[in-house]
Amino acid sequence: MNFGFISDIGSQRKHNDDCALVIQNQYQQTLLIVCDGLGGYKGGAAASHITLETIKDNFLTTDFSEYDKQQIQKWYIKVIKLAQVEIDRTVLLDKDVYNMGTTVVASIVVNDFSYTLNIGDSRAYLLSNEQFLQISRDHNLLQVLQERKANPEVYKKHEKNLFSLTQFVGRTSNIFLSYDLFVNKLNPNEIIVLTSDGFHNYFELNTLYEKLIKSTQETKNELLQQLIRQAIINGSNDNLSLAFLIF
Repeated sequence: MNFGFISDIGSQRKHNDDCALVIQNQYQQTLLIVCDGLGGYKGGAAASHITLETIKDNFLTTDFSEYDKQQIQKWYIKVIKLAQVEIDRTVLLDKDVYNMGTTVVASIVVNDFSYTLNIGDSRAYLLSNEQFLQISRDHNLLQVLQERKANPEVYKKHEKNLFSLTQFVGRTSNIFLSYDLFVNKLNPNEIIVLTSDGFHNYFELNTLYEKLIKSTQETKNELLQQLIRQAIINGSNDNLSLAFLIF
């Protein structure tokens, strides 16, 4: 399998609140993860790194080969709660980061299935030469209004807050989280892609498949840099992150 990841500060931010990773454990299972720390609050970078490292460390010591969907969902719930506990500890040491938080989108690939969970508006996509599918579900006000089939007046009333998050990983007492797990059967040459909003809001995503499928282990890093540069040219003013796996 060919995989790669990148997290970039972008052109207008002073520091990078994003982080990304693709890693395999000793059982030949793969984890892809992207976290986007809340840039409006101090501590966004710390929250994203705490969440990524907590998930990674627990992934590396777990064999998912006998896990079913429900067991993997319970595993995700456990590790997210562990990340929240670590965020609690960080807040106790520094009250300035009281509202620290992060999005997370993660996908575990076991045999020929992917198990994807997201909290916030970082996204997961499944790409092939025949389809372009968003796996994840955005947790923001816009998604809520779309699902409720709100009328145009409601959208206008909330237009300044449409992209406000309804869920994120933060303190244990901060917010109720739902843990929706998305399971997908993977076929040869399909690609899982995880992105932060600094990337997917500023890139023609329907062109990703043909670009990534041609990549090799030798060329992927330069390709990822090119993708980031193009999103910045297209107007991204945020941190940008991308992780992918070609099955």
